[in-house]
Amino acid sequence: MKRESECYARKGWLPYLINGIIYTAISFSFILGMSGTFEQNAYALLTSDRSPTVQIKEGDEWRYFKGTQKPPKQWNQSGFDDSNWQIGPSGFGYGLERNSTNLGDMRGNYLSVYVRRNLVVNDTHAVTNMTLSIECDGPFIAYLNGIEIIRNVSGLPGERLDVSGFIHELFPGENILAVEGSNDDINSGEFFFTPYFELTER
Repeated sequence: MKRESECYARKGWLPYLINGIIYTAISFSFILGMSGTFEQNAYALLTSDRSPTVQIKEGDEWRYFKGTQKPPKQWNQSGFDDSNWQIGPSGFGYGLERNSTNLGDMRGNYLSVYVRRNLVVNDTHAVTNMTLSIECDGPFIAYLNGIEIIRNVSGLPGERLDVSGFIHELFPGENILAVEGSNDDINSGEFFFTPYFELTER
């Protein structure tokens, strides 16, 4: 009788022992998983809080060319000689007090203005993201080192556009951001055009 009761006791405790081991393993895996998730979320928060390494804001100076005629084909590329272009702060336009560079001869004469500005990148492999925002009363085309990165046929109200897919087009050292901005009506009573740009390195 004693051996039989011991046998039943062993059989009765065995399932509980197995269940306890399984529960402990699952709990440990869950804790590790939560720890990894926390680390990933913390890293995302840290990277999103980084300040831009390169920032182009409203009022920063650009080289600009009035579109009374087409600019040279290489106007949007690095190495192009823009020493004959005028210099002025953004925004560009007319008919608005906000304009910093007044294009008083634009209305009725030409639709587009071409701007370019250099930016310096220390380590292209350290760049994590790039954003571009353009306020323009009409269509625009933006280029990075001569490569078209975005265009819009109807203008945008200054939305931030993620152009990180073109990080591989960056050069170590000096780069050129160039934008063609156009009015939607050559006889419009006003025009405003300002590019913004941010680049972040880790």
